[in-house]
Amino acid sequence: MRFVKRVLFSRSFMTALLIIIQLLFYALITNVLMEYSNTILIVSYILSGILAIYILGLKNGSLDVKLPWVLFILIFPVFGIMFYFFFRNQRVRKKVRKNIEAQAYSTKKIIHNQDEIFEKLKESNKSVYNQASYIYKMTNMPIYQNTKTTYFEFGEKYYERLVEELKKAQKFIFIEYFIIRPGKMYNSILHILKEKAASGVEVRILYDDFGCINSLPAKYKKHLEKYGIKCEVFNPIYPITTLAHNNRDHRKIVVIDGIVGFTGGINLSDEYINEASRFGIWKDTGVMLRGDAVKSFTLLFLESWHIYRDSQEDYSPYLPKIEILPDTKKIKKKKIKDKKTSYSNISIAPTAVGNFDYAGKQFISKAFIQPYGTSPMETEEIVARNVFVNVLNAATNYVYITTPYLILDTELEEAIINAAKRSVDVRIITPGIPDKKYVYAVTRSEYLNLLKYGVSIYEYTPGFIHAKNVVSDDIVAIIGSINFDNRSFYHSYENGVLIYNSRSVIEMRKDFIKTQNFSEKIMPNYIDKIPILLRIKTGLFRLLIPLL
Repeated sequence: MRFVKRVLFSRSFMTALLIIIQLLFYALITNVLMEYSNTILIVSYILSGILAIYILGLKNGSLDVKLPWVLFILIFPVFGIMFYFFFRNQRVRKKVRKNIEAQAYSTKKIIHNQDEIFEKLKESNKSVYNQASYIYKMTNMPIYQNTKTTYFEFGEKYYERLVEELKKAQKFIFIEYFIIRPGKMYNSILHILKEKAASGVEVRILYDDFGCINSLPAKYKKHLEKYGIKCEVFNPIYPITTLAHNNRDHRKIVVIDGIVGFTGGINLSDEYINEASRFGIWKDTGVMLRGDAVKSFTLLFLESWHIYRDSQEDYSPYLPKIEILPDTKKIKKKKIKDKKTSYSNISIAPTAVGNFDYAGKQFISKAFIQPYGTSPMETEEIVARNVFVNVLNAATNYVYITTPYLILDTELEEAIINAAKRSVDVRIITPGIPDKKYVYAVTRSEYLNLLKYGVSIYEYTPGFIHAKNVVSDDIVAIIGSINFDNRSFYHSYENGVLIYNSRSVIEMRKDFIKTQNFSEKIMPNYIDKIPILLRIKTGLFRLLIPLL
């Protein structure tokens, strides 16, 4: 009984109920109009046909997104036209769009292309150079060296290191997550944040309202501010019918003093470190950056921070300069057994910018690291998807993909299949135990066409796999918050990291193989085991998902 009361009076239930009432109201108006006049019905059919042709003729946008809108408008002409004009253009509110453009301008003034590093990359690997150039042109995020990466193959290791680094913070801590849920993981981190805030460290927390709607109270921002922690809620949920609610902050970013950064698939919730068991053993991954590339994480966070604040800020105090000194000592080069790539350490000069002191830090110099962010502002270029497509198109030996959701649009599906046709070893690992059954059904519906062309697909049998990794040819990898689905590509604010020529690439490949050993290979005849009714439902979900 208590559970029922808690659900009925929860903020999520009340918000959903009010939105459903609004949708029913729109449907009622549509019904009245159709009954009132046959002329209106005839005109609506004509207009729906014209609108469908207009949508299909739009230059920007994927056919996978256009087609569901066209079918919806043709089947429900009056309601479909109303819904399209009321909500389709609300993907990003005008005020929010203005704020994003203002923040992007502020970033552009500070950040500059790393010409020397790009030239080095071009000499080292032309295809990775092309990828990095694309990311820079589309997101204004350059590529860096002088950055060390540490890969975490489980959330438990990520959490352990995150706590360790948070305790070292001297000046500021920025935290941005889709989900924050009280428990062992978050409570222990919050304890550190309170102590740091009390000692004068600037602490900011940014969380997504939808991601935390059932885990944090409505006035949680004020609760944190009592402890001196600055807090913002990303895209607050109001009981109003608008597709702008779809624009969620799915990023996972931590920045400590501008020199250490964390990202990956891991949120601040106990299931990510297997302290709470929801869907079997939870497998997730993350990466820590230490060095110059953290600058991009800092800027991504500050941009997100101001999107719903309508304010400006001088970013430069949060971007410490790290000066490189030539190393006079002879250093033994470490070799990775899997690849004949050598790495050498460099020394960082003692420098103080804004009272930051990074004397004696050691970084890997030959790795190339490029953090980047994507957003629903992108209409002509779907950067989150295209980065994956570029990896697949450039691969010569293998591409290993780990993703919790596999909902492919035409472009990405073709890239995967074409890679397999070129005899590239393409392998994909998805969950064995789903967190959302309807999404799992759509994910499995993608298997048949991929299997037909030689793509190997595995399901992680111990539980749910939430990692978002792509690794290729032992030289390049992508890790971050981006899933292989429409929500990540079209609707959410996401972040990723391109990693080239780093030990972490090899570690990600080894982790994939270990995970594959705990997974079941999907055989082509699996489709025979799926009931006809479920196949029909899956087909409907595939049509509806691009509209959401």
